[in-house]
Amino acid sequence: MSSIVNYFSTELEKESKKVEKLFLQEVDLWVKGSFKCKFIILGEAPLTTKQFFYNKKTGSYLSFLKQHYAAAKKLKDEEFKGFLREKGILNLDIYKYPLPTSFYDNDKMSILFDESHLANKISVLTKLGLIDSTTVYVYRYQKLLDRELFLRKPLSSLNKKNHITTAVIAIGANASNINPDLTTLLP
Repeated sequence: MSSIVNYFSTELEKESKKVEKLFLQEVDLWVKGSFKCKFIILGEAPLTTKQFFYNKKTGSYLSFLKQHYAAAKKLKDEEFKGFLREKGILNLDIYKYPLPTSFYDNDKMSILFDESHLANKISVLTKLGLIDSTTVYVYRYQKLLDRELFLRKPLSSLNKKNHITTAVIAIGANASNINPDLTTLLP
């Protein structure tokens, strides 16, 4: 049994490192382009590296934002990610491990929430000058608000004025529509 647990643990760690590498590649693009994060969408976690938003093979995860930007409606994958960069919109996953949503839904004690992992990401983005006290933080899904992770560090340490914990950015069936109440906050 322990060999099975070790195998899954090792594979999960490998997958999370692949996702982190892709995220850091995206951060590098922000630094090279002198972009600043004006708006961060806090997501859950990718199911796999292949399904990670910043993997070059995907790009539909934040397509609901296209409703707000006429110039983005026909953009595909990399073009759309470039558009979001220019607008200052960053996707930041709260959880470290790429697991099915049901794992997080059933995690009543929030043991899968790795405070130090998320704190490190926020610290890196701050040190690089990508985020500051004016950066607006919103949550993608209602269930992220329902878990009340915003009451835990490092999320509880964010500027309260710009940390929206009363509404989510994506609404409707499969959270595929933009919340009209938050569109005024979009850059």
